[in-house]
Amino acid sequence: MYGGTVGPLLNTGLFVIAREFNVTVADVVIISAYQLLIVALTGPIISAIGRKWGKRPCLLISCLFSLIGSIVDSTSKDLKTLLTARAIQGFGVAAYESLLFPIIGDLFFVHQRGPYTAMGNFVLAGVANLCGIVTGSITNNMGWKYLFHILVALEAAQFLLQFLFVPETSYNRAAPSSVIQTLAVEIHDGGGIDPEKNINRSLVEVEGSSQTTPQHTRASTLKKTYWQELAIFTETYSDENMLQLVLAPFAVCLNLAAMWFVILPGVFIALYVAIAYDLPQLFSVPPYNLSAQGIGYLSLGSFVGGILAAVIMALLNDPLIRWATRKSNGIYEPEYRLIPVFLGFITGAGLMGFDFVSQNGGSVYLAATMYGLTLFGIMMAIIPAAGYMLDAYPNLTHEAAIINMTFKNLLIYGFSYFVNN
Repeated sequence: MYGGTVGPLLNTGLFVIAREFNVTVADVVIISAYQLLIVALTGPIISAIGRKWGKRPCLLISCLFSLIGSIVDSTSKDLKTLLTARAIQGFGVAAYESLLFPIIGDLFFVHQRGPYTAMGNFVLAGVANLCGIVTGSITNNMGWKYLFHILVALEAAQFLLQFLFVPETSYNRAAPSSVIQTLAVEIHDGGGIDPEKNINRSLVEVEGSSQTTPQHTRASTLKKTYWQELAIFTETYSDENMLQLVLAPFAVCLNLAAMWFVILPGVFIALYVAIAYDLPQLFSVPPYNLSAQGIGYLSLGSFVGGILAAVIMALLNDPLIRWATRKSNGIYEPEYRLIPVFLGFITGAGLMGFDFVSQNGGSVYLAATMYGLTLFGIMMAIIPAAGYMLDAYPNLTHEAAIINMTFKNLLIYGFSYFVNN
C-alpha cells in the first residue's frame, strides 16, 4: 500500500510547502519527480532480486528504506533535505508497486484472481485519493511535517506486521507438475493419442512419482512451520545470473501484448497524476481560494470513482469470464478478461470534463466529479489488462509489472517538468 500513497502524500500541501520554502510549486513537484526517477531505475534490480531470492526480502528492505526516508522527511528544514529524504523513499517504493500482481499470481488460481486484481489496482491507484483527503486536513490543521511524523509510526508498524505475517510467496514446485505440462503437450500434438488415457496416465505417474522424486524436492513440498516462514531469505528461486534477470523486463517488451500492458496503464496513470500535481495550483488561487484541506476533499471524487470501478470489476470479472467460457463450449481464453476494457474510454470524458470545468472556473463539485470519472475509466481499463497478463503470460507477469512501473514513473518524471508551467 505504501507505493500507492507515498507519491501523492505532499500533493495537497504543495502550495503550502512552496510558500514556506519561498519557491514555486513546480520546484516542489520536481522533488517528487526525482523520487519517481529512483523508483523507475531501481525497478529492474528489485525484479531480479525478487525472481532470484524471493519477494519477502524485497518487501522488508523496501519498507526499511521507506521508514528511514520518512524520518528524514519529518526533520526537513530546507528543500535539499526534503529532496534527499524523498530520494531515500524512492528506494522503498519499487517493490510495492511492482510485486503485487506477481504475488496474486503466486497465491490464487485463475478463476480466483478477479477480485484480488481489482483490489490490488484500487490500492495502487485509488487509495492514493483517500490519502489526499486525510493529508489535506493534517496539512491544514497541524502542518505538513506531521504527515511524516504519522507516517513514521505507521511504517514502523507495517514493518513489524510484514515481518510477522507476510511469508514468502515464491515457490519451487516439485517435479510432478512438469509431468502434467509435458503430457498436456502430448495431448495437444499427439494426433491419434487418446486424451482421456493420457490424463489418467498422468495422474498415475504423479501419484507414484513420490517414490522417484529426489529427497530435497519432496522436502520442499512440506508445509513450513510459522517460525520457518519468518526467515527473510528462504532459498534460491532462479538459476539465471543477475544480469539476465535485470535485463529480462526490457526483453519482455518484445512481446506485443506485454508492451500493450506496459503502455496502456502507464499513459493513463501518468495523465491522472498530472491532474494531481495541478490541483493546488488550480484551486489555491481565485476564483476557488481553497485551503490544503479543501484541495484534499477534491480527491473524494476520485476515491469514489475508484471504489465504484473496483467493486464493479470485483463482482463482474470472474463471472464474466465464466460466462464467456460457457459460450465458447467450455474453452477458456485469457482474452475474455479484456471484454470490459473498452470502458477505459470514459477516462477521456473525465479528463476533458475536468479541464473544461477548471479552465472556466466552474463548480468545484463538478470538477471533483470529473476527477472521479477519470479514475473510474482508468480502473476499468487497467484491471482487465492486469488480469489478462496474469492469465495469458504468467511467466512474464513479474517482468511486465516491473517494466510497467518503470515506464509509468519515467513518464510522470517527464511530465513534472512542464505540467505546472
